[in-house]
Amino acid sequence: MDRTGIVLRDKRIAELMEMVSEQQRVIVALQAWNEKLQHEVEELRRELRATATGEPKQERKKREQNFARPRSPEPTARVEHAVGACPSLVFARPLPEGASYLKCQTTLTHGTVYRTREVIEVVPNPAISSPSTPTLSATAPGAAPTASPCRSWMG
Repeated sequence: MDRTGIVLRDKRIAELMEMVSEQQRVIVALQAWNEKLQHEVEELRRELRATATGEPKQERKKREQNFARPRSPEPTARVEHAVGACPSLVFARPLPEGASYLKCQTTLTHGTVYRTREVIEVVPNPAISSPSTPTLSATAPGAAPTASPCRSWMG
């Protein structure tokens, strides 16, 4: 091997050594992050177990009379809210050029009702009419007192 080949080989070895040391720094950082996340997950699991099997929640005081509005016996309309396609992200490899993730977009069918609400639509009141109501007073020629509607009921 000539001198130029040896220099190129040594240069390539130095580049590879630099790449390996950079990868090792990244691995150490990822391991520390992974350990932190594992501690967080364990903490959350502990909290979940404590609420699921721990002390019973304090019962709230029941009112003597229920002030909730009863539901209508028959709804006037039914409006269904459902998602048509799966919104989940799929981290498929290889990704199309320029895309960082893909959406699943699988058509969803056969849903299950998990909540029902009764919505009461309140129609705003029409504009309240407030006509002007003038009160007239009149005096007959030759009469002293003024005739006014208010004076008759005021006494």
